[in-house]
Amino acid sequence: MDPRDQEIDGILRQHLAILSSIIDDIHQLEDCLRSGRIFLAKTRCNSSSAGACISQISYNRADMSTRGATARVNCNDSSDTPKFELLDELVPINVEATTKQSVSVNERSMDPIHWFSGVLVPPSLRHAQSCFRRSLRLVVDLAMKRAALVASTKRLNTLIYQRESADSVLPVGMTTVKG
Repeated sequence: MDPRDQEIDGILRQHLAILSSIIDDIHQLEDCLRSGRIFLAKTRCNSSSAGACISQISYNRADMSTRGATARVNCNDSSDTPKFELLDELVPINVEATTKQSVSVNERSMDPIHWFSGVLVPPSLRHAQSCFRRSLRLVVDLAMKRAALVASTKRLNTLIYQRESADSVLPVGMTTVKG
């Protein structure tokens, strides 16, 4: 067997393993998002006090328009395959903390659970948040695996092209026989 064929086989096995891992992560992501939505629904239904309820009437729209959270991801393109890293799961959009006291207040207000529930947070709401945070990590893992899949696809295409080019070239002094 040609060494190039062995390399193609190895990369193809790696490619299929990455595909399988991506499919597994997609299923986990679906499960996390589904569980998070179910826990949110349980919180809505099970809350006995109006303060713990999560709905449009549970928070001040004007207050919420000044708040927001986002996730920050670092992308390192230094190698052939980009690497992604989740830096902050919840970063406030407008943080202007100058003193230690305001930093601790902002850290507490960064947690969206406190935007809705105040001090007493229902366990189902905490479970929902943990499901959604896990979803963030899964999305970053999926991005890294997708980048690895693209890199292995490029390498596989290059090797197949080289193999086909080598097969189409006849050695010097050889002629084809027509018959």
